[in-house]
Amino acid sequence: MYKYIIIVIAFIVSCGESKRSGPEPVRQLIDSVTSETDSLIPQKTGEDTDDQGCKSSAGYQWSVIKNNCIRIFEEGVKLNPLGAAENKTAAVYIIFSKDNSKVELFLPSEKASVILERKAEGQSWHKDIWELIPWKGYVLKKNDIPVYGGM
Repeated sequence: MYKYIIIVIAFIVSCGESKRSGPEPVRQLIDSVTSETDSLIPQKTGEDTDDQGCKSSAGYQWSVIKNNCIRIFEEGVKLNPLGAAENKTAAVYIIFSKDNSKVELFLPSEKASVILERKAEGQSWHKDIWELIPWKGYVLKKNDIPVYGGM
């Protein structure tokens, strides 16, 4: 709507210019207005895609373990924040590999997921500062401090 109003205004203004200037200044004005107003037009759901082709506005994220776009809130296990969590309102989601040797963490503060691995059945999964322990469901530790937990 804004785009059309600005184009009409640009046309009216251009009509007042002398005939010697020709249509080129009007075209330049319209092009500049169009490029500025394109950012004002809201994106429709599903029109945005990330590098892997996932539509984030529809809730999809790329999963390394599943090798596909998934909705983590539908396929993942939800872990809720515990007392030591930095963000007390956002949940973490985890996805397991088929053989349970790897876990993919979807953290609210990270754009990319984190892959944890374990060496043997019954052990916890690890990577850098993260550890996922299978205890009364699952407990996710950051630097040995429990920060998320759930079933």
